[in-house]
Amino acid sequence: LLFERFKEEATDCSLDAKVVLGRVARDLTPTSHPGHVSAIIACADILSERYEKEESRADLDELVTLRRAAWASMFPLDPRRQMSLSALDECLYKCFKRRGGIADLEEVISLRRLALESASLPDCCRSLVHLANALRERYQVLRLRNDLEETIQLASAALVLDPLDH
Repeated sequence: LLFERFKEEATDCSLDAKVVLGRVARDLTPTSHPGHVSAIIACADILSERYEKEESRADLDELVTLRRAAWASMFPLDPRRQMSLSALDECLYKCFKRRGGIADLEEVISLRRLALESASLPDCCRSLVHLANALRERYQVLRLRNDLEETIQLASAALVLDPLDH
């Protein structure tokens, strides 16, 4: 409660202090508590804010760990699950762009496939394009013909769902 109130107030304290409080709130919330996932997400959100300003590799690594933990801790029907999946995808994509590690890109592709499977019709076009973009990036690194073919198929499907005149 203190952390939530502290975040909401317009204070001049540093992001470092907010991150510390977020970690404390996360660590003190038992995994059996209904607010445990919310504490992880809140901590990740504050850490994400600091990463956007400072671009610390350590923050990004911790952010990925927190986003993974939040997503893995949610029940399949949790309304935050899709947003959590998207946040994890974004973090891993930043890791890929920063380090160029193919393992990060592979995980992004897996997450985007999951996102596409669970996407509602209005979000399906965006999910198709995001997956196509990740496959195109993997094609640029590994030159796998299947990636290029699937990229074209996904982009074509996205065009059918979202015509150019839309």
